[in-house]
Amino acid sequence: MQWKSILITSACACALAASAAPKASTKLSEQDRHFLRFAAETDMAEAHSGQIAANNASSRNVKDFGQKLTQDFSNAYGRLLVLAQDSGQTIPRGIDVRRDRDISRLEQLHGRPFDEQFVREQIRKDQSVIAGLRREAEHGQDKALRDWAQQSLATVESDLMRERQIAKAEKWRS
Repeated sequence: MQWKSILITSACACALAASAAPKASTKLSEQDRHFLRFAAETDMAEAHSGQIAANNASSRNVKDFGQKLTQDFSNAYGRLLVLAQDSGQTIPRGIDVRRDRDISRLEQLHGRPFDEQFVREQIRKDQSVIAGLRREAEHGQDKALRDWAQQSLATVESDLMRERQIAKAEKWRS
């Protein structure tokens, strides 16, 4: 099931990228190339974590939030893929979930223990992701990539607020 979900995410992103009109290739700075890879890996991991939540959570709030993550980050990856292609860069097209300890741990949990662990990990990860997005939005060289980071920053900040609301409603420490 893990590989199926990764392939579905990649297929959606590829279809979106294929429909975009090709643009002139631009040279990205080292910082922007590093960010591009970070963003692609983050989007794929978040989308996959969302799919796990939709399947393993017991709370309707966590299940729904997982579905939102999957949709939002699959779409963000698709837009990022277009930006990468426009700049002549390649980004990862899949993740090795066996090498991601957070994902491996989540896949083993179900029900309430899953819900609490998932929300805690999302809060922790999103705080780090926000810092990376903010850095790119403020200091990135490529305007299109800065704009993408700014848009994604708004999404992740909203997600973080929602995660904290879920933790509070469920009476978990965040």
